[in-house]
Amino acid sequence: IQNNSIAEIPDGIFNGMNELAYLNIGLNPITQLSATIFDDLGSVIYVGLASTRLESLNSRWFANTTAITEITLANNPQINELPEGLFNTLTNLQYLNLDFMNLSALNSTSFGGSLSSLYYMLARMNLISAIDPLIIESTTRLNELYLLGNICTDMNFRDVQNNLEDVNGELSRCFYNFGN
Repeated sequence: IQNNSIAEIPDGIFNGMNELAYLNIGLNPITQLSATIFDDLGSVIYVGLASTRLESLNSRWFANTTAITEITLANNPQINELPEGLFNTLTNLQYLNLDFMNLSALNSTSFGGSLSSLYYMLARMNLISAIDPLIIESTTRLNELYLLGNICTDMNFRDVQNNLEDVNGELSRCFYNFGN
């Protein structure tokens, strides 16, 4: 249902779609979604919410969608924070795209257990001035981290786990800012 000029998605519309694997509602002028919109989508592995007009993200959205491996939230410049617990239950999350938002910080409390599987994380062209060091410490599989065009760093990192010392050194200003 991507790119269909859909402005509103009623709560419960996905009820009974427990076999749905891919859901892309991006490129629609959606401004809000109910807290339980994805509750019946236990088999979904991809959620695309890029280029919407969402005004905020709800920490309940992914609570019952533990199979998700990929989420794209890119191009939502009206979003400036990731709520605490947003990705907590997503222990299979491997790819996360947060490009072109207005995030000011990356806090580990938004991720919870999802960090153990995360392999790719894109957060380019935000306003990030602080990064919780636990994000790097807890992502034991993180291979690519893209942070180009942010306030505290203008770097992209590949092969993160094999270059932790360099990555931590380059991000030291971001870590410092997070603590202050």
